[in-house]
Amino acid sequence: MAVRVCGGLVRAACVVVVCCGLVACGESETTPKKAQRTSGAELEPDGEPHLAAAGSSNCGIRASGTLACWGKLAADAPKGSYRRVAVGAHHACAIRAEAPKPGHVECWGRSDSGQTEAPTGVFIELAAGHSHSCGVRPSGKVACWGNDAKGQAQAPGGKFVRLEAGKAHTCGLTDTASIDCWGDGELDQTASPAGDFVQFSCGTHHCCAVDDESELECWGDNSTKQLDAPKGKYVAVAAGMEHSCAIKQEGRALTCWGANTDGQAEPPEGEYWAVVAGSVHSCAIKNLSGTVACWGNDYFGESSPPAEFSRVSVPVPDVEDEPESEEAIADTEPKGKKAAEDDGDGEALAAKSAGKKDRASKSKKKAKDAAADGGGADMSFDVDEAEAEEEPEDPEAREAADRKRKAEEAREKRRKRAKKPAKLDDFLK
Repeated sequence: MAVRVCGGLVRAACVVVVCCGLVACGESETTPKKAQRTSGAELEPDGEPHLAAAGSSNCGIRASGTLACWGKLAADAPKGSYRRVAVGAHHACAIRAEAPKPGHVECWGRSDSGQTEAPTGVFIELAAGHSHSCGVRPSGKVACWGNDAKGQAQAPGGKFVRLEAGKAHTCGLTDTASIDCWGDGELDQTASPAGDFVQFSCGTHHCCAVDDESELECWGDNSTKQLDAPKGKYVAVAAGMEHSCAIKQEGRALTCWGANTDGQAEPPEGEYWAVVAGSVHSCAIKNLSGTVACWGNDYFGESSPPAEFSRVSVPVPDVEDEPESEEAIADTEPKGKKAAEDDGDGEALAAKSAGKKDRASKSKKKAKDAAADGGGADMSFDVDEAEAEEEPEDPEAREAADRKRKAEEAREKRRKRAKKPAKLDDFLK
């Protein structure tokens, strides 16, 4: 099970999300101990968060592309660079990002049902259940492997952009924003609601989704009230074994409901970008910093992110969370000589444009004053002449104006795509 935030929705996702899949399922493990831990360092926002949880394990992809896993599967994580990871109850799979086989899937952990025997070829998304796995091909078609006792590996036709897997069922977000499920439906966990959705998550026997109005809909087993989501607007949701957690739209605070036997439904305070849930623990990525916080069962160390797991890729926040002060905006922008070189002609053009407006205003005032004095001066003026007459404005002011302009452009782009999930073509970019 994995989380990907896409397109400014969380985006995810599911930062994104956005937009995007968060998965969790698995069986409860031995006598638990409670914990609430946080990994160490911070990072600049530079991508999308990739964090996965299920059973008593977690895996995340650092900004460098390397895997960091903790809990039961920690010792088996492969080396190399990866771009997607999914965690099941006793196994995990990841999509390679480097040669010799970029896009191919590598799995590890228990394989009593063939759940780690991934087919060859390129994949762009993954999901891992109790003893089965599924992936999305570049064409949008789904391929599954492992246990198929309940039909959880018999994917339907059509194109998908996201996948989630429960204990013995699988769900996918189609390229038309609907959710289609297959496999074990004894507790209605495959009875997905109609509508358009931007992000969703499946736990052991239930699922929850964020619709295009930012409201939550849940289906499946409700034996511990894991479907009883509080009212409100949300940007992301995660389903565990018998509990669920979500990130509120306002303030990006966490809220959880359902079973709370080990503190898995008692999230820490703060702003968060992505959330995942295992059997009886949960983890989340702190907004902007990339720090991972976990809470709940810690018997296998699943709620104790390793010290070396200092960061994951984190997206720029949604429009509602964009910093407003110039100081805050400056903190989210690249700094130093390299950043100036990267900006290239764009910064120079922006500075020139800002200078033009200021100098034009001053020239207008001079012409007005001359006319008022009876000199009969022509009220018209040439901007280029005004540029030659006036001294350039302060460089720091130009840089601040340019940073603000870029932040506004980024906000506008995210606002335009905030209500729609990424289409397949966009997702492949």
